[in-house]
This record gives sequence, C-alpha cells and structure tokens, in this order.
Amino acid sequence: MNIKELPPEADGKPNKLIRSFVSTEDNNFYSHWGLDLRGILRAFMVNILAGRIKEGASTITQQVARLRFLNTERSFLRKAREAWLALLLEVVFDKDTLMEIYLNEIPLGHGTIGVGAAARFYFRKDVKDLTWGESALLASLTTRPTEFSPLVNPNSSSAKVRVVFKKFVENGILDVKTAEKEYESFSEYYITLNRSPNDSAFGDRLNRFPYFTEYVRKNLTRYIPKSTLYSGGLKIYSTLNIQHQTQAEKALYAGLKAQTALSNQRTFTKIDAFDDAYGEIYDLLSMLNDIPDFKFKISRSARTFNRAWQEDLRDELSALNLLSGTESLGETIDWNYKSQQTEDFLLPVEGALISMRPDTGYITAVVGGSGFRSDNQQIRAFQAYRQPGSAFKPIIYAAAMEYFNEHPDPKKNVTAASLFSDSPLQYVLEDGDEWNPSNYTGEYSGFIKLREALELSRNSVAVRVLEHTGISNLMPYLEKILQIENRPIPKNYSISLGTFEVSPYELARAYAVIASGGKQVFPLSVLYVEDGSGKVIKDFREEANKQEKKQILSPAVCFILTSMMEDVIKKGTGTGAASYGLSRPAAGKTGTTNNFRDAWFAGYSSELVSVVWLGYDTGTLSMGKGMSGGVVAAPIWGRFMSNALSREKSKPFHFGETGVV
Repeated sequence: MNIKELPPEADGKPNKLIRSFVSTEDNNFYSHWGLDLRGILRAFMVNILAGRIKEGASTITQQVARLRFLNTERSFLRKAREAWLALLLEVVFDKDTLMEIYLNEIPLGHGTIGVGAAARFYFRKDVKDLTWGESALLASLTTRPTEFSPLVNPNSSSAKVRVVFKKFVENGILDVKTAEKEYESFSEYYITLNRSPNDSAFGDRLNRFPYFTEYVRKNLTRYIPKSTLYSGGLKIYSTLNIQHQTQAEKALYAGLKAQTALSNQRTFTKIDAFDDAYGEIYDLLSMLNDIPDFKFKISRSARTFNRAWQEDLRDELSALNLLSGTESLGETIDWNYKSQQTEDFLLPVEGALISMRPDTGYITAVVGGSGFRSDNQQIRAFQAYRQPGSAFKPIIYAAAMEYFNEHPDPKKNVTAASLFSDSPLQYVLEDGDEWNPSNYTGEYSGFIKLREALELSRNSVAVRVLEHTGISNLMPYLEKILQIENRPIPKNYSISLGTFEVSPYELARAYAVIASGGKQVFPLSVLYVEDGSGKVIKDFREEANKQEKKQILSPAVCFILTSMMEDVIKKGTGTGAASYGLSRPAAGKTGTTNNFRDAWFAGYSSELVSVVWLGYDTGTLSMGKGMSGGVVAAPIWGRFMSNALSREKSKPFHFGETGVV
C-alpha cells in the first residue's frame, strides 16, 4: 500500500487510519526524532521494579526497526539496538515513509501482514474506505492480536476498541459525541459477525497453483524455520512454469472428471455374475417369502445413497407423510435422485501429473489430485505409492542393457533386436504356491524381438529378460536408476511387471535419467529464497551444482530405449498419447495393474519428462474393465505435452556419439 492511497480527511487532517495508529501507538510520532524519552523513562522504572521487561514504550519508528531488522526477544540489549536503529531510520527516511513501512508490515492477526491485508480480511474493504470504528479495530490489534481478535474474542475486542475511542477523545482527534456515535455505529459489526475463529488470511489469498505451492511449502520447512517462512517477508523463486502448470491442471482435471463419471457407471463384476445367474430366482424368492427387492446392477453411488435412504431416512419421511398429508415424499426423493444425480455422490477417481526438465531437474508442474480442497490436500504426485505395472519395464530393460554394456558376456546380451520367447510361464514359489504371469490379452506370439515386446507390453518377455540377466546382477542398476535409498527393491521376478510401488515423482525421476542421456538427475522445485531486504538466504541451485551427476546409463542404452519407446507411441499400446496432436518426437510407456486399479503413462520429449497416474485412493477398487494406461492415462499425457510445449521449439532426441547404427 502506498500512503498516498490514504487521502486526507475533509478537514485537511491526516487520514483516519493513520491518526488511529498514531493515537494508539505513538501520539508524538510527528514531533519526536525516533524515541519518546518520557515514555522510555516511565517504562524503564516499571521494568526495573519488575526485574524484567514488563512494559514497552516503543515508538512507531522503533517498531519499524524491530519489524525490519530485529527479532521479538524481550531483553534490554534488544531494546538498546532498537533505539539506535530508530535514530538512524529517522535520519534516512521522512515520517511518511516510516509510516508507510509500518502500516505495510505490522502483523494484525490471523496471518494478515499490513493494514491492506487486514482491511480485506476483517471488513472486505479497501483501506481508503474504512470507518473510524474499523480503523480503531485495526489499531487495537498491534499487541496481542489473537487475544483481541473480533473472531476469537468479540467481547474483548469490543472493549479494546472502546479504549481506542477513549484515546481519540483524550488526544483531541474526536469529540465525545462523535466518538460515541462512531463507536455505537461500529458495534453492529460484532452483531453481524459470523465467521470461524480459525479463519485466516492464508485462505483468502489467491493461490492459482495450490498443489505446487503446498509442496514447496512443505519442502522448505526442512530448511527454513516456520516462523521465518510464514512471516519473514520472504521471496521464494520456484521452478514452476505457468504454461506447464496450467496445461497440467486442465489435462488432468478433464481426464479425472470423465473417468470418474465412466468408472462410477460400471458395476462390480461379481454382482453382474450373481444377477445373471440368480437374479430371476431371487425375484421369485422375494415374492414368496416377502424378501425386500434388491437391485443388483447399480452403481456404487446409487448403492451408497439407497443404503442411507433405507436405513436413515425412510422412517422419518413416513412421519412427515402423516403430518403433511402427503403420501409421495419418498417417491419424490427417489425420482429426484435418479433424474438429477450429481457428482457429489460419485466416488472420485484420483490422479497425479508431474513434469520436470531432464537436463536441469527443474520441476515445472505438479498436480496432486482432482482438486485442492480442505478435504483433498494429498499431493499424490509425491505421496501416492502405487504399482507402476508395465511402465516399469523400460527400467528393467535399461538395467539389463547396461549390465551387458559393462559385462559383455554374449550369454547375457540384451538389445532391441534380442529374441525372447513370448509364451506362458509357471513358477513354483518358496511357499509352494504357483505364480503364472500372463499377458494382458492372454495371447502369445512365440519368439519375438524385445522392441516389439515393449510395443505390445508383453509380460512374459519382461519376466524372461529379468531371468535371463539375473536378479542379483540387475539390482545395483535398478537402485541407481530409481535413486531410492529408504525402501529396498524386492528380489523376485514380479518386479519385472511393476509390482514395486513408486510415486509418480520417483518414476519421473527414473525416466529423466534415460531422457538426459543416462546422467543422474537431481530434481528441484525451488531455485533460491530471499529475505525481505533482497538477500539470498538459501540457494538450492548452488547445492545442486555441487552434486556430481554420475553417468548411470550409457548414451547408447538411452538411445536404444528411447527408440523403442518412440515405437510404443507410434504403433504400440501408447498410441493414445498422440490423440491430441502431439507432433514432436516423444517416447513413453503405458502401465496398468491387476484388475485395472492403476493406469499410468510415463514418457518424455527432449525438453520435458512427465508422468500421469490415475486410480482410486482405495487401491483395491477397479476403474472398470479395459481402463488401461493406454486408454486412460496416455491421452491425458499427450494432451498435456502437446499444449505445455506448444510455445517451445521441437527438438529431436540427441544422445551424442552412441556407436549405435
């Protein structure tokens, strides 16, 4: 706020808001030179007698010094520093500038900093439109703002405002009659006030990209004290790309809305089977034995509603029928529900999308779910650990190729042209159970090249690659690619089919290794942080630059895998990624878990890596038959990549001299 926005009153005197703070905090502000000696002497005697800091006599200038340069410690040394800085400030700045700094930086409760934010929070007004009562309330909040908050303690607040009005009279700002009139008029504010004591200015602030900012906030609390982070006037420079974030939200939200509607129309297959086999018999038994009717083919939302309706509402509405003389309230509600069913009843399909630059690791977009709300703040891009399904196969193949690259044993050779048997498998586990991994389609092709096996997402081939190279041989490479230190990767063949749970962020980081030509990637969400004076207090770029980017995979392996995953999009399970006009070179892989519980698409262009995941938060629920990664996630990924990169020049993949022809 510029102090010029507070015009003088009609009588030519300073604005009422300025006079309210001067009267309450520092009545001699315009005449002293930074310190109020009489006030200091009075407070000094009180504090000496008490043996501690009990009373303050800080002028507005001293408060500016404290806000800008000091902490809130109550000690004699801090008060001495405050006084010295106040004298210097009076030399450097004029009174209007000091008042402007003070009014802009004074905390006034509920997360508000400055009178502009406070006026909007408490009164939904601009500062220039405040009344005497509203100005008095803001001036009453300079000390113990929680105790005197009108939202928390309206009685205490009203009493404190009355004290401020008494000061108005004592200091000659208002006469008694005008003060009483203004106070009585303002008292209606407390009568009409209907807000939660837990309201805060944080909820009022426009947050265009809440998932990204919430992740940044949580991340920064590991490095910066919360008190400084929330009220230190910091400037945080992030890696967010507005174009990417906007398109990520559009693509994912549209996809989740459509998938929620589609998945909630589907019924459980067991109920379908029961209805088909026993439905007519059940109807007959119902008629003969007076068993209530039951509708088997019904959506989850309808089943939830009907259960609540039968258990909780039917008796009450029957009583209303008698009282109102209406016999059709129940039928009306039944009809209204069936004809006007809203999304509020739908169990939402959730999801996540994350993107990062493969060369720098800069995270450019984060969407953590179907919408950031008080009841939906999980950032699933980082916090949802799910099985990636076939999206894990490129990581298995990368590890197998790199192992052969470093251990050139002809018996362990794995290339895009390597032939593997695409045929049924059977394993007997240690506990005696059998494990029979099968292809998604149930079809087999005999001997098939690895490139084609990835295009068609053949599960049998992925298992055979792992068996061919050896689990123990691959483990060190898998650990390097994934860069996961706190969770061990199971040593069993099922990991080749993506049973090891990862977050979208972890999968994106692994794919970024391939996209970067095999170099280690250190993702960043914040570049640097400045304090209120513009000094850099934390530079994450410097720390990232000090870290050695190890060569995890050879450029040749990355070149081969990228070529294979380009074919996945061109003619394999990922053709849905091109449905939104994606025209630049791109590589990726679909992922689907058992019973269609999770749908993934992970991929990259030379400019950007991104991962999309969809599924229910309850991991046991299916999105419905056929809801695979290629059908559900790939179109969202393609839409995002096409639109997010629309302003960036298309570049071919380049991995340097690979030696691959």
